[in-house]
Amino acid sequence: TPARLKHLKSLYTELSNILDYMNKIALSHPNIRFIVTNDSKELLRTDGSGNLLKCIKNVFGIDVAKKMLEVNGKNNDYSITGYISLPEVYKSNRNSIITIVNGRIVKNTELNRIINDSYHTYKPDNYYPVVVLNISVDTTLVDVNIHPTKMDIKFSKVDTLKELINKSITEKLESLTLIPEVKVNREEQIKEE
Repeated sequence: TPARLKHLKSLYTELSNILDYMNKIALSHPNIRFIVTNDSKELLRTDGSGNLLKCIKNVFGIDVAKKMLEVNGKNNDYSITGYISLPEVYKSNRNSIITIVNGRIVKNTELNRIINDSYHTYKPDNYYPVVVLNISVDTTLVDVNIHPTKMDIKFSKVDTLKELINKSITEKLESLTLIPEVKVNREEQIKEE
């Protein structure tokens, strides 16, 4: 309709928005096969195998998928599963932080900040990690009716969720040996002198 047409941007901007949304939908439902094409060019293909890491490879590429770490955590109210990137993999915007609550893609600035803050000693301040995090929670603890798009969400007991996310990510990152150990063979050093 003419009223909606005037709010549309260029074809490439609209295509980018559609592809971004389809990528997020594919990551939230790795058990469904998605194929996105434009002008006979395939932009996205997932196999629907249910393997989230394969889906991450299809969306972000194999180089990112090779540097993802599985993360799991659970408390009395929340259960989280998903993948976080190694600190060496980061993007220039927050679009690569994807949070999924009970199968629904959500945008929650508090969760994004907690996820980003968990990396605070591992990356520059103006870059963001690649994260795909599934949060399972009883539906009575969330309210999706705070925005018409249903993309924003309000949590009850949000402090326990923040603590769980922060703890799960920081423990995973701290378990890594990011600096390789170098061993010097003293015998070879003595022979050279």
